[in-house]
Amino acid sequence: MMSQCVIATQTKRARGTQMNCYECSQEKNDRVAIGLCHHCSAGICAKHAIEVSRNVTAGQIINFTWTLPVKARQMLCNVCKAALEQPRKRAA
Repeated sequence: MMSQCVIATQTKRARGTQMNCYECSQEKNDRVAIGLCHHCSAGICAKHAIEVSRNVTAGQIINFTWTLPVKARQMLCNVCKAALEQPRKRAA
């Protein structure tokens, strides 16, 4: 069984191939994707795209990292955003 957010639908246009939003295709709509989910690479439209800022870290020695001052922009789909931001449990 294919993952919910793996493959985006593609349609042919006169000038080439265009990717449609995966979430919209699940709702039986055709909407052009404006980008890809950073985590799962599904096509996402402006309605379903969620822009988040993530810290950028750097390091050279084991167990020594630092956070850089400028954050990176990422676009995520609803499914991946919820999965990445779910509460984490500590191992016992």
